[in-house]
Amino acid sequence: ARRRRPDALFAGASGASVAFSQLIPVYGAYSIMARRNSSLIYLGIKGHVMAFDRKSGTEAWRTELPARYKSSNSIVNVFCDAEGLFASCAGEVFALDPRSGSLLWHDRLKGMGTGVAIFASPNESSSQAPAIAAADAARRAAAAAAAAT
Repeated sequence: ARRRRPDALFAGASGASVAFSQLIPVYGAYSIMARRNSSLIYLGIKGHVMAFDRKSGTEAWRTELPARYKSSNSIVNVFCDAEGLFASCAGEVFALDPRSGSLLWHDRLKGMGTGVAIFASPNESSSQAPAIAAADAARRAAAAAAAAT
């Protein structure tokens, strides 16, 4: 049976072969949707990571993250790069198999609290690299505009 998809799931846009990540409001919580150059897109929501076929929208898999202090409003940050699929929830980090959603490893980040974790990667195919580059360009443009006035 096909599951109902949240309306905001497919929000956002991407260049030709550039991966992206976008903050998307879904069911009162914010999640990061990450895209990888494959047939799947990944979504973090309500303590879960989900994979969908990018052409049909069919759910491929769903994995509940075993974070100790998660709630129904926990932000799930999802990150893809050329080396794998990663998620954070309630101050803990997880590595998942991008094809099956199987949990590969989990670190509670002891002593770090339950805040939102932000991923970064030196890999050029980092899903957050375009967002970081866009923020940097906007910062430089604002500085140039302020200097010109």
